Amino acid sequence: MSISTVLDASYYVVETTGTITITLPTAVGINGKVYTIKKMDAGGTTLTVNTTSSQTIDGSTSITVRGQYNSMMVVSDNSKWVII
Repeated sequence: MSISTVLDASYYVVETTGTITITLPTAVGINGKVYTIKKMDAGGTTLTVNTTSSQTIDGSTSITVRGQYNSMMVVSDNSKWVII
């Protein structure tokens, strides 16, 4: 089963299990907003992080996180997302 979640301003840290797609909100208007997203489970599940409005995360519209306990932290620069 695959789950999809769209983040909003109430999220800060997201821990995931299972196959999940997370969509970041638009980076416009939230300069400095940080999200930490962590894949908690092992096995063949996939964590995919997407953007909206053709924005990018370090040049890509989608990032896949594989491997248990791998994580990414992104910050809005008011036009796109940057991995920190």
